[in-house]
Amino acid sequence: MAKRQIDQLKPQIESMKRYLSSIVQEYGYKTVKEFLTAYSTAKTENAAYEKATANWEKKYGTKAESDSIKARLEYHKQQIKKRENSRQRTYHHSTDRGAR
Repeated sequence: MAKRQIDQLKPQIESMKRYLSSIVQEYGYKTVKEFLTAYSTAKTENAAYEKATANWEKKYGTKAESDSIKARLEYHKQQIKKRENSRQRTYHHSTDRGAR
């Protein structure tokens, strides 16, 4: 009975292999082996990146939060507005004095 089940599954396995091959070909790989090689390389590179990031964070502290960057940007925008408003007031006063 086991031999019969194996014989029945062989066509299904072959069909699945062809389908898998067509999937990777749609994404530009010639073979499943080529895809697996690229996948393995990407996985290794990602692990190295994750490790380097963890080491950097351990050495220099946590990564910058986008909120703190936004807060600093907003602070500097406010400082620029204050300077521009100050310049405009000074400019109008000096023009008025010269007109007298």
